Amino acid sequence: MTDAIQELKVRAAILHGRVRARDKRALARLRALPPLRRAADRELLALAGAIRRRHCLAVIAAELGFPDWTVARRVITGEDVAVDFGTLLCPPRCGGHINRWYARYDDATAVQGGPEGTALRSFAIDGRDGRSLRMTDATDDRSG
Repeated sequence: MTDAIQELKVRAAILHGRVRARDKRALARLRALPPLRRAADRELLALAGAIRRRHCLAVIAAELGFPDWTVARRVITGEDVAVDFGTLLCPPRCGGHINRWYARYDDATAVQGGPEGTALRSFAIDGRDGRSLRMTDATDDRSG
């Protein structure tokens, strides 16, 4: 997951550069930080020179639904057992869509209540490295 962390650091660096350039949209993103939530545009403009990279990392974390950068980093890298993934797995634009995950195909069909051939997908974790995810047709492998 270091690639994901590196990507977020790059995004923070880009945001930091835009804040220093006093880009209005970048400055508006600083409102993700609780102390700046109600700041007026002119206040954000005045603070632009004092914004550090750590503030931008906190903005990126907040935009993903995490309380701060440390929590985001620990969850994404797997250092911490995550109870809350913020909005990382369910961004606001997908709020009306819920995926239900089941360990066994039979459990999924019982909840779905649909006839045989209903569009269900089965996912399996490859046991060799514990990270590879493959998708199969649910009718091919009903053992779960």
